[in-house]
Amino acid sequence: MPWFAAAAPYIAGGLSAPGKMSQAQGTQASAAAEAQANLYNASIERQNAQIAIDQGNVQAGIDAQTAERASGATRAALGASGVDAGSGTSLAVMSDVATQGELQRQLDLYRANLSAVAAQQRAGFDTYAAQTGIQAGQTQSAAQLFTGASRLAGTFAPSF
Repeated sequence: MPWFAAAAPYIAGGLSAPGKMSQAQGTQASAAAEAQANLYNASIERQNAQIAIDQGNVQAGIDAQTAERASGATRAALGASGVDAGSGTSLAVMSDVATQGELQRQLDLYRANLSAVAAQQRAGFDTYAAQTGIQAGQTQSAAQLFTGASRLAGTFAPSF
């Protein structure tokens, strides 16, 4: 059995190389899967951005209609109370109702744009994470291969 003791380091070195190759492949596969998940998340966030804009536009339209109805109701109330529609007071009231409606509409659009920007930023982050994840996986798998090659070479290198 003395031959086995002498050959054991060479056998171990030879057996560790396929293990390191398998480990490197697993690392790359894991990085690729994570990158795919990040890219999918980025596409969902881009969809969320468009949904936020669409919802803001719909809400702004609803608020514009509500403001128009409020303006009509105000005109009717002023007319029913006998206030002259051309007087300063009634014009000020009508102007205020219209202004409040427009402010609400603009606020809806502003909030929608903020939501869309936040979703676009998350999409950008997910895309960046996918890119860097692939690079990190490649770097880690290369390091694992070099480590395995180094150990294998060290096994067969002459001792001085």
